[in-house]
Amino acid sequence: MLHPGQNLRGKYKYALLSYDEASLQQGMYTEINDFIERDLNDVLSFKGENRLRVSATSNDDGGIDANMLRQLMMMGGGGGPFGGLGGGGPPKLLLFENAKKGGGWTENDEDKAGEVINLRGWKREDLKDM
Repeated sequence: MLHPGQNLRGKYKYALLSYDEASLQQGMYTEINDFIERDLNDVLSFKGENRLRVSATSNDDGGIDANMLRQLMMMGGGGGPFGGLGGGGPPKLLLFENAKKGGGWTENDEDKAGEVINLRGWKREDLKDM
C-alpha cells in the first residue's frame, strides 16, 4: 500500500518505469520482470507511449554476474541490494502530473516527480492495476 486510505488514480498523468537490466536478469525482481515481459505492451497500447515510458539502464562497468553474486552471498559477502556490487537498485516508478516540455521524462528527472515508488516487493498485478 502506498499511503493508507489514499489512491493515486487520476492524480498523475505521466509515468516512467526505470529498472536496471542486470538486476532483472539476475532474478532479483522476478515479478517486475514478468510484468515487463507479459503486460507492458498491453499497458503501453492502452495508456499510450507518451504517458508511460520505460527506461532500462545497464551497468557496463564490469559489474558482477549472477554466478559471482551467488558465490559472494554464500561466502557472506554481498552484491546488488546486499552490498552495492553490480545491479542498480530496485526498479522505480516515477509519477508526474504534467508532460515534460521538449521531450519525455527520464530517470534524471526524479527530483521533479510527484511520487517515486520503489518497486521492491511489488507484484505484477499491483503494476497492472496502477
